[in-house]
Amino acid sequence: MGNFFYTTSVVRGLLIFISGVLFFTQTAYAAVSYSQTVTLDPGWNIVSTPRLLESHSFSAPETIANFSIYTLDPAQASGWATMADFGQSEFIPLYGYFINNKTATSQTLTFNYKASTTPNERLFERTFTQEGWYSFGIANPSYAKAQGDNTTDIDNPDHILNSLLGATSNYDSVVDFTDASFVTDPDSVALVDQWNLKIRSADVTDTTEINSLNDFRETKGYAIYIKNPGAILNGFQNADIPQCADGIDNDGDGKVDFPDDLGCTSALDTGESNLPAGTMTLAKSPTYADQTVTVPWTAYKIAEYQVITAGDDTFALGVLGLELLGSTTTVESLTDIYLVVGGTTTPGYATSTRVFFWIGEGETFAPNSTTKIDVYASLPSIIAGETIATQFVVAGVSYNSGEIVTTDIVGGQMITASSTTSTTPPSPPLPPSPALFSDWSNIQITDFPGDENVYYGEYPALTSSDNGYAVAWEGSDGSPVGENIFFQRLDIDGNPIGQALELSDHGYCGCLTAYPPNISWNGSEYGVAWIDVQLNTNGTIRGNYLRLVTINNSGATTSDELVRIEDGQGGVTWTGSVNGWTFSPSFTNGASVSVSSGKIYFNSTTTVNELVSAVPGNNSHPFLISSGAYFAVVWMNVQNNKLQLYFGSKRMGSSTPDTTAPVISNIATTNITESSAKITWTTDESADSKVYFLPAIILAGNDGGYGTSHSINLGNLSYPATYSYVVVSKDASGNTGTSSEQSFTTVGQTITAAQGLLNATIDASTPLAGIVVGNSMPKLASFKFSALNDSFTVTELTAKVASTSDAMTITELVFKDGSTELARVPFVGVYASSTGFSIVIPSGSSKVIDVYANLGSSSGANIGVTLSGYAAMSSSGVNSFENVDLVGNDIYVFRTRPTIRDVSLSATLSTGTKVLARFAIDADAGGTLAWRKLTANFTKSSSVSLGNFQIFDRSTAYDWSGFPIPGAQPVAEGVALSDGNTATFVSSVDQEIHAATTKVYEIRATVSGDLQSGDYVTTSVAPARLQYDPPTFLSGVASSSNIIWSDLSASPHSDASLDWNNDYFILYQSHQVEDRTLTY
Repeated sequence: MGNFFYTTSVVRGLLIFISGVLFFTQTAYAAVSYSQTVTLDPGWNIVSTPRLLESHSFSAPETIANFSIYTLDPAQASGWATMADFGQSEFIPLYGYFINNKTATSQTLTFNYKASTTPNERLFERTFTQEGWYSFGIANPSYAKAQGDNTTDIDNPDHILNSLLGATSNYDSVVDFTDASFVTDPDSVALVDQWNLKIRSADVTDTTEINSLNDFRETKGYAIYIKNPGAILNGFQNADIPQCADGIDNDGDGKVDFPDDLGCTSALDTGESNLPAGTMTLAKSPTYADQTVTVPWTAYKIAEYQVITAGDDTFALGVLGLELLGSTTTVESLTDIYLVVGGTTTPGYATSTRVFFWIGEGETFAPNSTTKIDVYASLPSIIAGETIATQFVVAGVSYNSGEIVTTDIVGGQMITASSTTSTTPPSPPLPPSPALFSDWSNIQITDFPGDENVYYGEYPALTSSDNGYAVAWEGSDGSPVGENIFFQRLDIDGNPIGQALELSDHGYCGCLTAYPPNISWNGSEYGVAWIDVQLNTNGTIRGNYLRLVTINNSGATTSDELVRIEDGQGGVTWTGSVNGWTFSPSFTNGASVSVSSGKIYFNSTTTVNELVSAVPGNNSHPFLISSGAYFAVVWMNVQNNKLQLYFGSKRMGSSTPDTTAPVISNIATTNITESSAKITWTTDESADSKVYFLPAIILAGNDGGYGTSHSINLGNLSYPATYSYVVVSKDASGNTGTSSEQSFTTVGQTITAAQGLLNATIDASTPLAGIVVGNSMPKLASFKFSALNDSFTVTELTAKVASTSDAMTITELVFKDGSTELARVPFVGVYASSTGFSIVIPSGSSKVIDVYANLGSSSGANIGVTLSGYAAMSSSGVNSFENVDLVGNDIYVFRTRPTIRDVSLSATLSTGTKVLARFAIDADAGGTLAWRKLTANFTKSSSVSLGNFQIFDRSTAYDWSGFPIPGAQPVAEGVALSDGNTATFVSSVDQEIHAATTKVYEIRATVSGDLQSGDYVTTSVAPARLQYDPPTFLSGVASSSNIIWSDLSASPHSDASLDWNNDYFILYQSHQVEDRTLTY
């Protein structure tokens, strides 16, 4: 075969400005599979596939006796790999395959290309994992020569390998194994004795050496020496089957496909026409001479170019890069640079030496035409005596079928700035005339298939968001359950996004939708609200319920809430506020819509009866909103026994079009890693999102959705590398905003050598609440040990306990790691110290040590634990003792706790002063307790009124036989809170319950109202709090505690003593009374 060799030369240079990037636009036909055949000479050949394969076949049986297949791969010890080594069962684009034809006669290899592919499948990427020789294939229809293409050499190697260039070249050398046979057979894939190896120039911008190779050709393979691991080779295939392989007579000449149609140069030729390929040339205009201008001057034409097209193609120019030549001061002093193409003004984004113009998608150049491009800039007086010139570098040119014939660099006129009067320069162009109002759009939102009585949407409501609209309506999708509520997102033009969501299921919940929905946007979510009339199982109406469903911007429902209301707002779209949402009526601020004779009309301060609904049929039920610079309407339309919903929008206010570009701000680069980064920014109006790498104007990320918050994730980045970029956002009117130049540097893992450190802190799990002495071994404190930069072993702990009373007796402390007991230490004096620990804390982790105490029978005082010191040893064997003073929380020790339980009552209740609930408070054997405040909650029918709340002690309110004692006094009066469903009772004295006894209390109130059958009252003692909060009793009703009680353990006991507690420690047993049905 020959011998491989490589060079150790190093290639460095600048990023090359990519020119002539082509984007094919072709007609799509039905999927027709097609094939391409490669001739394999006896011996070694090297092939590649330019497209994804459905299958392949050899003309002889594919056996090891007939064919061997290898690729170059430095990861293998031999330097060679089989397809199986890569996990391949089919030939893959961008790989070069050496095939040894052992049959001694010529054979063929047929590539059967995949007929149907997705956009992602048509993009190829190959990452080279280490330095060394690889065989690679060609998949780049923009530049690669197809089979049978014998046109002049176009120097395509550098273009095809462009993705392997960065700040320095990622490859060193390239080998063409078929070079000697190129003159006689350019398509030959047979290896010959004479190979052609070219070394990449040390100057990355110098392409002479690499382009001296013969043009790369499809179906051939080559070898490349990769210098930098992680280098990426990109490729792609076109979306459609070329005309010369689609089985169709596209040009009507009676000939079909290659080779029968003489207009086809190969099976991959995109057109059967015999017309010559079109060309496009960008050149300096010969009619505009060099200039001398008096400065300062605003909007001076500094250059004039021509776009010249020839042949049968139409071209579009997407991006232009304009380089400014002159002194640094001169270049940086230019402002307000813009160009005019075909009457359209395009602002430019300027860096220190280059200006970029995004021409837009609609600027096309007809065949055989000449179009002028004028460049303008404001020239300050500071540049007097200086000379400036321009030169264009072309990028982003798309065309129908022809080839681009133009130089990468085109120089413009010389402009000399002078402080003296000179020839008057040409006047700048006038701005384009403002566009007139467009008609109202009429976009169909729904597509109901049949009878308007079975499939329909009615009473629509509309709202706008940052990136479009959303509509809600009441209707039916044909299911037998009746009417439901539907939701549909729309883009900024009103076109539906995805499928409509069905928000209700009235066949399931036993509901009837009574009234139409409304819709709102809160900046992050949509809210849809409507009235459901809910039914009892017997068919009677239970009540009106307001249903609120929230949906996020991607169309997923996030919550579904039901609120019982009294007012159903019968027959109209629901308006009002609920749970922080506001639902507004159809917009009326200076504008309105009306219905007349089945048509919808718009009226405002400047418009009278302007037709909105251009669609035929009966149009009705419009809903109008104002959305930024637009009015928007949704309405119902009935025609041909079908009912559909339509959307219309139109610019509001002046007829002057929007010519203001989005203002970009808050640019940030975050989440930077070795290979990725995230770019975010905001705009002052809704716009799309693009990020371009500089200086080559390479599109790095794109999001076509509209919004004011923008985010692009970048991947496949190099490390270490600095990337310059701009962000670009275009609004719905086509105005483009461009940021100033930004940059970031990819970062790898940072390793910092640091001394090991062990920290001790109070852990968040340290108890805040009081404790009850009945728990003889409560947890008093938790201490957290955290290791940094080293591992440690804690070997000793010393703790100190302090109390507000000498009567407190502590016999021992217990240290625990979770549920594992580490040590039990006798408590002597005020300290307890334990040695012999072996608590391992790995580097970067933490361990929590809990401290428990045996309190014996002592209570009635605060107690707290302090960590005084600890000993630890690092992984390197260094021992140390740290004196610390970590003070835990003061915790009050109670001697008893109350239990509250219900006492049953009759299930019926009548009007008048009645008993609403009975409950008992038990004191355990630990001691006497007392309460001073209690809160009760009431749930009732809306027609029931309650007042005059009181609590009675049954032992003083009833005699021994159970009859009420006349004139008995309540122990506490109740105060109804503002919510109408809560009452708080406060006693002026301690209500004591002696140790091991019980007292029964009852809540009385006056019951009144216009009562109806089924009305009810439910009473409950307020539930326990989830955390301990020592109450300030004298705050009374204002206290946040539901119950305030004391175990009377403080000496002396008073309103301000520490033995007061809230409801955190209360034991509850069924503290809610059953519903009580009222009788009257």
